[in-house]
Amino acid sequence: MQNKKKMLELAELANVHSKLVLNLLNTITACSHMKILPGRLYGQYGGPYVEVYSITPCLEERVRKILTAKINPYSVGLHVATIKKRGVTPSLDLAKYVTRKCKSSDYRHAMVSPKGEQAFLYGRDVFKNNIIETPEDEGLLIVLNTRKEPLGWGYLKREDGKELLIENIKDVGWYVRSGG
Repeated sequence: MQNKKKMLELAELANVHSKLVLNLLNTITACSHMKILPGRLYGQYGGPYVEVYSITPCLEERVRKILTAKINPYSVGLHVATIKKRGVTPSLDLAKYVTRKCKSSDYRHAMVSPKGEQAFLYGRDVFKNNIIETPEDEGLLIVLNTRKEPLGWGYLKREDGKELLIENIKDVGWYVRSGG
């Protein structure tokens, strides 16, 4: 008997996964979710993790037609996040979208110097001397360069209670390093 490989399947996002994504958005922004994600959330199921996409109503109608024709798209819409067993990782597309749709005062971000930008884009962490601006509390944030362009996602930490550090979660240099 031949083993059949399980195919990836695009479907409306399960409630448990929707809650994870909404918690992520509540953590990083004060913007309305409807402003950031203009459509329904869908998930790419069937693999070791779930890719989450926001699909506009206009695009959703087309996707439903494609799905009823037994054609399964690999990705569609705005890539929002990846859900794995250990948690939710926001996408680089989401960082770009949030910075375009929201005022900078409405989302968590840090600004780094040109030297900090270079380190971050090479997948390294950014230390205090290359951090220009940060929120007061630790946590997930969008890392910006001095031109306010999103570089990726970081996690603001305080080493020994006071020394600032931005831990690199994912940066736009990842595309080049991964061969994408």
